[in-house]
Amino acid sequence: MAASTPVNLTYKTCRKLNKKVLRCRKYLETSENLIIYDNPTKILCVQNGGLGNSVSREDILEIFSQYGCVQDIIMIPRKPYCFVCFDNCDSSLNAKKKTTGYLLREGIDPSQNVVLYPFFVSQAASYVCPVTDLPSGLVLVKDFITADMEHELLKIINFDGDSRDAGSSLKHRQVKHYGYEFNYEINNVDPRKPLKEGIPEICHEFLKQALDSKLIACMPDQLTVNQYLAGQGIPPHVDTPSAFEDGIVSLSCGSQVIMDFRHPDGRCISVLLPRRSLLVMCGESRFIWSHGITPRKTDIVSLASGGLTLVARETRTSFTFRKLSPTAGVILKKNELCSLPTTDRQAMALENQHVHQVYEQIGAHFSDTRYKPWPQIAQFLLAQEPGSLFMDTGCGNGKYFGINKNIFEIGSDRSEKLAAICRERRFQVFRADVRAIPVRDGAVDVGLCIAVIHHLSTENRRKQAVQELIRILRPGGSVLIYVWAKEQEKDRCKSKYLKENKQPIQECSSPQEPSDSKQHKELPHGDDSGQEELSMMCSNDAGVKIVSHFTPKPENNVEGEVSVSAAEKSKIADTGDRGNQHLTSVPGAMNNRFPDTQKTSILQVHINRTDFKSQDVLVPWQLQKARVKKGQQELTNSTSSHETLHRFYHVFEEGELEKLCAGVNGCIIEKSYYDQGNWCVVLRKM
Repeated sequence: MAASTPVNLTYKTCRKLNKKVLRCRKYLETSENLIIYDNPTKILCVQNGGLGNSVSREDILEIFSQYGCVQDIIMIPRKPYCFVCFDNCDSSLNAKKKTTGYLLREGIDPSQNVVLYPFFVSQAASYVCPVTDLPSGLVLVKDFITADMEHELLKIINFDGDSRDAGSSLKHRQVKHYGYEFNYEINNVDPRKPLKEGIPEICHEFLKQALDSKLIACMPDQLTVNQYLAGQGIPPHVDTPSAFEDGIVSLSCGSQVIMDFRHPDGRCISVLLPRRSLLVMCGESRFIWSHGITPRKTDIVSLASGGLTLVARETRTSFTFRKLSPTAGVILKKNELCSLPTTDRQAMALENQHVHQVYEQIGAHFSDTRYKPWPQIAQFLLAQEPGSLFMDTGCGNGKYFGINKNIFEIGSDRSEKLAAICRERRFQVFRADVRAIPVRDGAVDVGLCIAVIHHLSTENRRKQAVQELIRILRPGGSVLIYVWAKEQEKDRCKSKYLKENKQPIQECSSPQEPSDSKQHKELPHGDDSGQEELSMMCSNDAGVKIVSHFTPKPENNVEGEVSVSAAEKSKIADTGDRGNQHLTSVPGAMNNRFPDTQKTSILQVHINRTDFKSQDVLVPWQLQKARVKKGQQELTNSTSSHETLHRFYHVFEEGELEKLCAGVNGCIIEKSYYDQGNWCVVLRKM
């Protein structure tokens, strides 16, 4: 970095500088919704001093600390500005005078110079300053407990001691668990190992109050206490959907804090959690929005007068109460036992675990397998008029961009990993959910949605996705939709997906859905012997065994665990002679472990390169990890270099896609056809 020097403010440059100041001010006021004050405030918004300009917090601190006590510096992801917070207005006034037009970094040419322009601010953007409009499903109750109750709660928490139950120290905070321990290595709970200490008795009174007032639907059985010192935080995350029921409860004690909520479509909302307040996350705020705490020592808080003030953080202790779900602790290597959702909340949880999280893990590997456009999709794009605006919803790695050089292209994908790959390839792509596309009505001339809708787990959610695709089209615009077909053989001709089963296989890393075009070398699974798990076997016609696991219950186990008798083990072993079929549930034991399964069906793990036996399945993806080379030989350990993940699919039966689209208002089916194991439609907006 070049040495920081002030711009020489001669009479020749003064007028030019004033124009730049006015231009920056207009940008912050109109584009970022900031209110700029002419009179001094304690907070400066420094244009061109943000992460979006590759400026670090240390760079800003070095410059502005010369002019007074800097209480905090807030850097905003991907933004070209930051906030510098002083302890008094005189310091901020002095800093503004001395740093307006300050040359922080000199570029190759003057247009690449990084010059600072600070402004007094009174209202920060929503992702910095707390707002009153909360994410859907989020409830905040202020002063939920008394000061005396807060004092008693903090007094009983002891993070000292040698036993594991006494607590542990993570990188950014102290943690203690009650009821059950949350294992951060696997992000799950083992329900077979309850802790000696249950939820403290003192908590039962206000938890019952929350239950009676319908803030929560069930009494929690697990408590995690986190203690944050001033300046500590926690990265954005979603509490493991399979481990806990809907309804996460967090009680803040000792200090206020601002919690940041982020939606996959890019929305960011900062919520002030006052001391002694209760936060309840349900629905979208529980399963869709991630939440986290930015590590800093102060928070920018709105005043009733409309201005801003700085509030110093103190030691904060959060009490997070959760209820273990029936699938808590079920972490299976070959099979993920879960039910087909019956509610929208269950659907969100299923898709988050078996679609969204999987694609974040396999993004790079997935992209390596997608490079060749399908011919009929390419023909559709080449037939579009020059100058058309084309949007690929669920664009993956962007393999359908660039086919027609005469149209404008934008795209979206739910996976941040895949969206980042597109951006690296210089494609105009943003992150969004197919059910909530952040594009105005009628903005797009032509759309594409390939291999996306079959990842939605209920008919209503699939219909919502089609409705969104139609909404963003202009009248007369068209969209091409592909979904995976249950029928992988049509007119006595097998799809490529089945034809590629040239030899007996166990699992394949890539099913031949519309985005597939590259074969993968089949790799054997590792030896699972020695694990204390019950193996359920079924075999294909070639006699290759497919192994799946779940953890059985010993005879004298805790309530709710699975107990498998010798007779039931015998029944499971018999399934090995039933030919090419899906895994079936264990009689009796399954309903004990998963009480909801009597009403809902257990999702089956599909055997790749075989016909589908069910419409709603989990499809294996074998993730190839890094390999180690030694000399000219490549050493690969199949148990450690490969990991099998499972993606949810709803494969469509013949006529089902047309029926789904016919139920969407404002469009007609212009064309429908079958293409290599996929059902396809072209919809035109009326």
